[in-house]
Amino acid sequence: MIRTILRHLIALLGNQRRTDFLEILPKDSVGAEVGVFKGDFTKHILKRVRPSELHLIDGWWKLHGETFPNRGWHTLYGRLKTRDAYAAVERIAIRHDGGKSTVMHVGDAAECLRALDDNSLDWVYVDSDRDYEHSKTLLEVVKDKIKPGGLMAGRGWEEDSNHLYNGMFRALNELMVNQGLNLLRTDNFSQWCMAGEDRTEPGSVLSEESDGYEKNE
Repeated sequence: MIRTILRHLIALLGNQRRTDFLEILPKDSVGAEVGVFKGDFTKHILKRVRPSELHLIDGWWKLHGETFPNRGWHTLYGRLKTRDAYAAVERIAIRHDGGKSTVMHVGDAAECLRALDDNSLDWVYVDSDRDYEHSKTLLEVVKDKIKPGGLMAGRGWEEDSNHLYNGMFRALNELMVNQGLNLLRTDNFSQWCMAGEDRTEPGSVLSEESDGYEKNE
């Protein structure tokens, strides 16, 4: 936890923003955000990536019921209504382009993605599942939905075994080993981006000296 806080402080002092990471995603593309919540990051995706089609996936009331569980101020200590969060995302989408480019999906993330065609997405950004088993299942589905040369990205690159996101970190590393994926980039906000072996990006952190990646610490 202390390491994570220090990374965030270094990022802030260096005038880094979490949204800068979105520059790696292709413009005018077809993508999906998994783990939308109130749409705080969605509005930045719409503004900076300008996707032609964006699938917005979250459990909302189907997974959590009338209100979100108590996760501190983030969910108003368990008082935040799931349908209010959904409505906030709808308003963001409407303000962007009348909602023309967004498709809302309510339910389990893996099940929602399975309903989409394989090889249909240019990218997927995942900020939802944190435990190992759910992360592993979700990432396997995500990989099937990405076009050849497409990108998988999200949050959860946390090596500390005690960190909340470590399950995602473990699942990501297994996916790289078993599916031959390359880690293209990480940042001080625990964000990651990877793709198949045939793709690297300008500004990629891949290097022979870094065992495949360099952590920005």
